[in-house]
Amino acid sequence: MSSTALAEYPPRTQGNGLSMQAEQAASGTSLWKEGFLERRGHTRYGLRALVEFEWIDSGVPHRGRGTTRDISTRGMFIYSDSQPPSNADLQVEVSFRAITEAPPNLRLSAKALVLRVDPAGSQDALNGFAILNRSYNLHNGLTSIDKRELKN
Repeated sequence: MSSTALAEYPPRTQGNGLSMQAEQAASGTSLWKEGFLERRGHTRYGLRALVEFEWIDSGVPHRGRGTTRDISTRGMFIYSDSQPPSNADLQVEVSFRAITEAPPNLRLSAKALVLRVDPAGSQDALNGFAILNRSYNLHNGLTSIDKRELKN
């Protein structure tokens, strides 16, 4: 998939336009994806964007960089060699400048919680971690486009 395309993840079904989660919730069935029960209530988009993040562990500040695998208003999955611990509070900055359709300087700033850390399963695999946004601000450097405090 090109980094310039926003693809809904999981993709919408053909037909009535309801998401797979909505259709399956209405029918009383569960959504299984790659062997795992899909419980997310927000649409995720497969999107590669640059991420910078920081956290404090035992009073020591840490920084890292990575790329998103997917993103939603509630969180994201980040590939990175820097691995914050589970339950760490994270400050995240996502840059969309590599996406040609995005306005210049479009950024997402978020305060988040690390939900899980996925170490690479093999030498060719990538390390990554999932975060839950507690708040976010979508902005262009000067003006806030969408700013929200989220309830857990």
